Amino acid sequence: HDSPYFKGLIAETVKHFDVHQVLADLGYSSRGNNQLGAELGFDVRIPYKSNTRLLDDDGSEWFKNLWLYLTDKERFMYEYHLRSNVESTNSSLKVTQPQKLRCKSFEARVNELLALLIAYNLRILAREVRARELRLDLETEVLVFKDCIREAVEMRKQESALRAA
Repeated sequence: HDSPYFKGLIAETVKHFDVHQVLADLGYSSRGNNQLGAELGFDVRIPYKSNTRLLDDDGSEWFKNLWLYLTDKERFMYEYHLRSNVESTNSSLKVTQPQKLRCKSFEARVNELLALLIAYNLRILAREVRARELRLDLETEVLVFKDCIREAVEMRKQESALRAA
């Protein structure tokens, strides 16, 4: 039942992001969704049902992806597996940062989310440092962190200016 929502989700997503590839679960599997990806210039990786059969090559994007799925399943699944990384991260974020975003405006919500992601990444870094008994040069790490924050703030300013123009 998810398949009809694909077009609207993609239309909204491409307004805010430079999309190169979409990884979706089986609920979004359709010829139209594969074709939409091709029309908008990005790859779509949606697994196929077990009873899907390869018929005559009709030149469609659906056929091309099915061909890749059947003939080079290792590559297809390698690319598709990136989705499970995103799902795992989203799940972990929901567990460790269960509060909802509180800001009202879109820009403020994005900034709030970015701050939560920074806190999440610092938590993961701290866990790995302890678990692996790593030694960090904290002065250098702080400088790198400051540069990352500065770049993120600059990107947000540029995005805001583009949206305002």
